[in-house]
Amino acid sequence: MHCHASRTCTHRNTHMDVGTHRNTHMDVGTHRNTHMDIGTHRNTHMDIGTHRNTHMDIGTHMHTRTVYRDMKLTVLAALLALTSAGRYENDVVSLDYTKGNVQSMVDVSQDGSDYHFSWRHDGGRMYEWAFGNQYCASLGKEWHGVSIESLDEDRRISSIITGDRMKYIWTGGVRHNYKWLWPSGEVFVGLNWSPTGGDGRPQPDNREGRELCLAILNNFYDDGIRWHDVACHHEKPIICERISFGNS
Repeated sequence: MHCHASRTCTHRNTHMDVGTHRNTHMDVGTHRNTHMDIGTHRNTHMDIGTHRNTHMDIGTHMHTRTVYRDMKLTVLAALLALTSAGRYENDVVSLDYTKGNVQSMVDVSQDGSDYHFSWRHDGGRMYEWAFGNQYCASLGKEWHGVSIESLDEDRRISSIITGDRMKYIWTGGVRHNYKWLWPSGEVFVGLNWSPTGGDGRPQPDNREGRELCLAILNNFYDDGIRWHDVACHHEKPIICERISFGNS
């Protein structure tokens, strides 16, 4: 009876061991499921993060396009905003420019534009591009470096350069992110780029590096009166322009 009882006890213990073994498998399964849940949870977070990043990428792309689209004149506006008439205020006053005497500023008025030629008024001063455009802005908020938007206007400017025997002048043209801009906001068309330059290459060639400003040179390279990209620190006189107010 004792041995039988022992066998019975052992048999019961075996069943308990089997049960424990099953429970162990269940625990292992539960553990695995827990890992799967954690993994799923992590993947969910990764998916959410990826989703958020995707939205951020789309948002960044849309923002970039908006900034680029609205940029048109932002660069020039920022440069010209550096001007307060303050830098040239004394010069402007000494040249008898007054708010009531518009004609004293206008050298030519034609086809809806007034033009002012700096060298006729400032004793032949030379300006870096930014300071030249500041000079234009000091004439009044509607003034800026000339924007050459048609072949007729280009011929008009060329005739002034020829008639006044100018070696070169600055325009309001400037390059930003490989895109040329006019301060008028009109679409830039390269009407009169020179076929040559200091290295014999067609313009614009960025020969000196950072040739971001547009000058007109008078037969500098036996090329006639032509447009050249020039580093902005060079000094030249400038032609200023504004929309005509009907004064001639």
